[in-house]
Amino acid sequence: MYVYADIRCLQDENYAFRGVGHHSATLLQGRREHLPESYLIGFYDPALPTLPDCYRELFDEIKPWSQATLVEQESIFIELSPMTHDLAVCGRILDRQRILTCALIYDFIPLDVPDRYLANSSALHGYTASMLWLEAFNVFSPISEYSQRRLFELLGVHPNDSFVSGVALRPAFEAIMDSNARHRSHDILPMNKAARVRSRPTKRDYFFFVGGGDPRKNIDVILPAHASLVKSGFDTDLVIVGSYPPEYQAAITKQYVAHEGNPTKLLFRHGITDAELADWYFEAKATICSSHIEGFSLPVIEAIACGSPMLASDCEAHRELVTDSNMRFPSTDDAALRGLMFRVLTEPAYREWLIEEQAAAPERFLAGQVHEHFWIPLREHFYSKFQPASEFAGYHASSSRPTLAIISPFPPERSGVADYTRRTVEALADKACVDIFTEAAAPLPTVGVNAFHPTSEWAYLSGRYDRVMTVVGNSHFHIKPIELQQAFGGPCLIHDNRLSELYAWWKGPHYFHQMACRSMGREVSLEESQSWIRDPGTLPGIFFDDLIESSNPLLVHSRGIQKQIAKQYATQAEYLPFCCYRGFDEAELIPTSRQAARKKLNIPDSSVLIISLGIVGQSKAPEQCIDAIEHLRHAGVPAILHFVGSTDAYKDKLIAHAKRLGIESMIHFCGDWISDEDYRNYVLAADFAIQLRTHFFGGLSGAMLDCIASGLPTVANEDLAEALDSPQSVLRISDRLLARDVSTALLQAYNRGMHFNRLADCRTEYLKTHSFDHYADELLKVLKLTPSPTPPASISPPSMAIPDSFTPSLQLV
Repeated sequence: MYVYADIRCLQDENYAFRGVGHHSATLLQGRREHLPESYLIGFYDPALPTLPDCYRELFDEIKPWSQATLVEQESIFIELSPMTHDLAVCGRILDRQRILTCALIYDFIPLDVPDRYLANSSALHGYTASMLWLEAFNVFSPISEYSQRRLFELLGVHPNDSFVSGVALRPAFEAIMDSNARHRSHDILPMNKAARVRSRPTKRDYFFFVGGGDPRKNIDVILPAHASLVKSGFDTDLVIVGSYPPEYQAAITKQYVAHEGNPTKLLFRHGITDAELADWYFEAKATICSSHIEGFSLPVIEAIACGSPMLASDCEAHRELVTDSNMRFPSTDDAALRGLMFRVLTEPAYREWLIEEQAAAPERFLAGQVHEHFWIPLREHFYSKFQPASEFAGYHASSSRPTLAIISPFPPERSGVADYTRRTVEALADKACVDIFTEAAAPLPTVGVNAFHPTSEWAYLSGRYDRVMTVVGNSHFHIKPIELQQAFGGPCLIHDNRLSELYAWWKGPHYFHQMACRSMGREVSLEESQSWIRDPGTLPGIFFDDLIESSNPLLVHSRGIQKQIAKQYATQAEYLPFCCYRGFDEAELIPTSRQAARKKLNIPDSSVLIISLGIVGQSKAPEQCIDAIEHLRHAGVPAILHFVGSTDAYKDKLIAHAKRLGIESMIHFCGDWISDEDYRNYVLAADFAIQLRTHFFGGLSGAMLDCIASGLPTVANEDLAEALDSPQSVLRISDRLLARDVSTALLQAYNRGMHFNRLADCRTEYLKTHSFDHYADELLKVLKLTPSPTPPASISPPSMAIPDSFTPSLQLV
């Protein structure tokens, strides 16, 4: 059995070693005893501090929240602190019928004191959102009966779905309480009093208060009560423990003086250990807990465990711990508190009575007791929900077709990834129900798309999808998909063999420089990192760093990329064969069609037309292509070269290079963006193609696939050819990219007459294994979304299904 927990509160320094962190860690400590068959995974936030080592041992494994994808068997999810961190990241879990979700409930104090905690719109909206998310949990474990009653009032939770755990004493105080109990049973001084007196914190009598900077702790009622006693002649101090900045201490002292108190009677302490705190509790005349409101109150049971009499305010949480009303006082009545303090100072029997009557209170809050109060009912809820387990053999809850959300560019956006996604969806039409999340303003209507949505976290939080897959490439189209992938995780399909240019453009050279240092594991200069951007052929890595942890699974289209990921990140990516997404009928590939295409492009029949497809840039070694044409001309081949793609500012440089070789009339360029018709005509009209890449790591090429799909003999360097599982029509050369190798391969193919036969058997076989229909089947297998023939009848529809009219308003944090 898997148990998952949101461990952000254990990372956050504001909570990790305070009440929330202590309670969360204590509960998790009991997991192995009460749920020994479980495997505990903690989901952490990489943006928060590293999980402290003392908490790491609680977990069998920890993963970033981005990996909180669907599980394949019944599980438990525990939200350790639902009101302190954004619950939107839990949305992908909360409506999953195979997961029992449990939220710890501390209190709802912000709703009771809104002027203090919800005074601005940001705080109010955040808390409201947390309350809405809270409704989606299955069961709840409040820390007190009071918090449970508020849970029932506010959310209408059924009593059967809630169980009170209490809060455990910290180990130091539990050990002291055990010692007290043993000594009492032998009728001797508790805790070896003679020994403890030597560590007495102060030689004067004092009352003790454990608070902090929150006005809710209400030191205000103690100050006049204590000042009045001192004014009456009692030589007693007030020791105040907690994090009080100097200005706050000054304000408290000023207030105390205003009540005619002697400021020398105030002692502030902070940063003390549990052992020191126990001494302060033990030696106090009494400990005072004066809060206006609490969900629980650890100082109450800590003080009692250490043998200190407790004077508590009359808030509801205190009534559960200090049951006799004669030991409590209204939180606004300093006169009532003064009366109790007076009795403690003047009536030793009253003080001893308090100690004896209160001594049993902490016994309910030993760690073992709290473990039982939490894990036993949680275990019962789990096995009640998932019995019999065999009913859940199927995967899909509502349909024999899986539901898939794809976050991707989409036509009419001018992107090869957009075109590829469209073809993928068309192939999935009869296999899955697909929604597309895209930033395209008016997505092209496509068979297989159930609905289009704007790119947003709703894909993850709506609960509609069995999987949400992001599609990532090395261009500006992919910024929002990457942000969502990092935040929510799940399947991620990366098209390119590098993401360096995107990060350098998107986040700036300094971010990429820092990324380069992390990725390379060494100090990289800013200039060096920028040189990689200028010349991708010098890149030492693929820079998938920001996506590795969140991608589950990570999918790639190249064996080369797969190998590089394993080498660079020690991670196994899933391989899917890249498809030929531009089709060519056999009728288009016969000689008469070739002649027709050449006529449309004004290509002389006597010329041997060689093309290089795609945007022209340094990474495609265009100078070597031109040099190869010069070699062929010298060998007597009437070769001409057409660069079929945008040249940007690179054209002039290439023309100058061709002029130096004396073949400028043999080198031709197209406009910035040619029509699909002209592009196809070039592929059909050509005799050969050259497709080279100076950057390696298994980079892909849609243009190269067009060459393969059309049966066009093509020279390609080994890395590119291997990345596409290229057939025999691809003429492989070394990755050294020597022009002589290119011309030699072309000359041999020309002499063999390869350009006269576009319909080779290797083309036919390749099209079968690299078809979108085959690809769709393989994609669903990798995503574990093979359709279930018979949906399990016992599973009800998701409880948090969001209506079609819903407009996502939650923002990523």
